[in-house]
Amino acid sequence: IRNLLLEKASGEYIAFVDSDDIIAPDYLEVLYREAVQSNADIVRGLYYLLDTQTNKRQPCTEVYKEFLRKEPDARPISRLQAALDDTQVWLKLIRTEVVRTNQIRFLPNSLAEDLSFEILLYQYADKIRFVPQYLYTYRVGNPLSISARKFLCACGTLENLIFASQELVRRQKAESTLYTRMVVLIFHAMRRLRKFTSLDEKKQAGKLCREGFLMITQRLSYISPIKRIQVYSICCLARLLPDQYLPYLASCIR
Repeated sequence: IRNLLLEKASGEYIAFVDSDDIIAPDYLEVLYREAVQSNADIVRGLYYLLDTQTNKRQPCTEVYKEFLRKEPDARPISRLQAALDDTQVWLKLIRTEVVRTNQIRFLPNSLAEDLSFEILLYQYADKIRFVPQYLYTYRVGNPLSISARKFLCACGTLENLIFASQELVRRQKAESTLYTRMVVLIFHAMRRLRKFTSLDEKKQAGKLCREGFLMITQRLSYISPIKRIQVYSICCLARLLPDQYLPYLASCIR
């Protein structure tokens, strides 16, 4: 649905709001004012976490300390870190032209689809601005929500990291430091997937990890020389093991 919205969008800026969340009355006004004044491609603010079980509201900075980081510099690795710190596509105003010109889209039929979108978006955005105001309230704690299904979310995270890595190579943006960090993130996602995988889900998890190992093997030349030997050894071993053991193998690399 989000990809369809991107195709239909006609305004100068795009904003996403999840249907069960709450925005401040001046949410768009504040972000848009900053965008116009600074000619920014992305403007983001802060948000509250509202626990639907306890009705307790917390500022995101008390839970996620990364939001104390403000604006990244121009280095690709700095932009990647900013994207990882700020994967909430619903928290910002985005210049439509940046998305459309660079053909940035969400990975279809996947959870955590914000992740790959944000990674690519932050590599293309020129000016990124931060507004230190709490403008959005994000609801958490619903046991029936999709985000509560840890295995599916872990699969989505791994799928999006694989997709983003492939896109960075295809778009010729995978300089060594950036791509090496992406590979480390993929291994971390494999370890996380193992944590939330039941016996019945091992086959599915292993198949997805196999896809990750294959992608990394095909693009070893993008990895920094120091890390390449270790990654190559792990990938060679992955070829010999059944799928269900691959999440465990990922635990061998940091």
